[in-house]
Amino acid sequence: MSRISVGKRSAFGALFAASIAVMAMPGTAVAAVEGHEATNPTASPPAGVTCSIDGWVKACFEPYGDVMWVKDTKADGYPARVYFYGYDGADSANEKQSCLNRHGADAGWTTCTLSSVIPEDDQVIFWPMEVYGADYNHMLPESGGTITTALTS
Repeated sequence: MSRISVGKRSAFGALFAASIAVMAMPGTAVAAVEGHEATNPTASPPAGVTCSIDGWVKACFEPYGDVMWVKDTKADGYPARVYFYGYDGADSANEKQSCLNRHGADAGWTTCTLSSVIPEDDQVIFWPMEVYGADYNHMLPESGGTITTALTS
């Protein structure tokens, strides 16, 4: 392994490189999963909600209660994830969020309640996909649905 010197930051660089090497070793702990974990509801999304349903993952946004509905439609072992942004009409969207469904295709619809992270009288932009990797942050390219926009309540 070559040594990269970055002046005063060389100790940080060495520590960073060592941590990457440890994460890549088999049998080590996996990274924490970011985002909201989906739970199983007892129903399907209500009629009239905005949905993206053309990929391997279906997603719908219910504005009253700010609920993201997620359904994995392909029983292949990969979790379903919906990335979303709240957008208030300013120059850029706020921080990226996600709803992760690790329950599999047999679970049907799952939900994440997002009332604490999506502002009212706003828009939400969302994109469903299947993911892989220790942190479930890598997209299976062929799995993605349409990027969709819905109004919040």
